[in-house]
Amino acid sequence: MLRIFLQFILPLFFPTVLFLVWTWFEKRRRQNPSEAGRETPWIWLIGIGFALSIISLVTWGFIEGDEPNTTYSAPRLENGTVVPGTFK
Repeated sequence: MLRIFLQFILPLFFPTVLFLVWTWFEKRRRQNPSEAGRETPWIWLIGIGFALSIISLVTWGFIEGDEPNTTYSAPRLENGTVVPGTFK
């Protein structure tokens, strides 16, 4: 669950939340608050979110990856206990 949050949800929503917080502060600072945030740059926000997702996927691959020439042993049941899969 944490991996899904860090790889997909956080990178996609972080730029949008950051922009909305910035817009809120700008509305409070300006004399005419109706003009702030009128032209929301959705394309840029979505693009930055996808770029952050790709960066997190690549980073996760380097951190959690195993050596290329290893053999995967599938999970199995031994004496009523599930033994997780491993790389050898």
